Amino acid sequence: MRSNEQGFTLIELIVVIVIIGILAAIAIPKFVGLSGEARTSALQGFKSSLQDASVMVHGKWLAGGGSGTSVTLADGSTVTVGSSGYPTADANGIEKAISYDQNKFTATAGTGDVKFYYKGYENKNCYVDYAYNGNGAPSITVNDADCGGNNSGSGTGGTGGTGGTGGTGG
Repeated sequence: MRSNEQGFTLIELIVVIVIIGILAAIAIPKFVGLSGEARTSALQGFKSSLQDASVMVHGKWLAGGGSGTSVTLADGSTVTVGSSGYPTADANGIEKAISYDQNKFTATAGTGDVKFYYKGYENKNCYVDYAYNGNGAPSITVNDADCGGNNSGSGTGGTGGTGGTGGTGG
């Protein structure tokens, strides 16, 4: 007596494998691009935090009479400011004014600016730049050219301080 066994034919199995391969070829690059977009979004969020911290310090400086070289924050920390009252571009200025996750960002001070690199992308074009020469408002820009994902490669610009100018930089 012959049993009536049923199963998939070889053709059916091959068709399913081909369909799974096509779906994987489409989906994997899309998910790889999402990690780069996530880094760019994190940089944009960090830029907003820098702008907020800069404006907050400037506001405290103005409320204190608009003079002096430092501002004391609510937590007791002292932030060094330039002649126009914005945090200086160094460890005693903007780095003290903002609280950030040092597991995600690395600060590197230059001459007149501090670059906050996305961790693991140091020395690449994947950072937020806080530039301040002591006069006027600071310039806070994002450079996302090497972050991966679907970005313009030119970075997005704008200045912090009194509302910002926005726009595209590069």
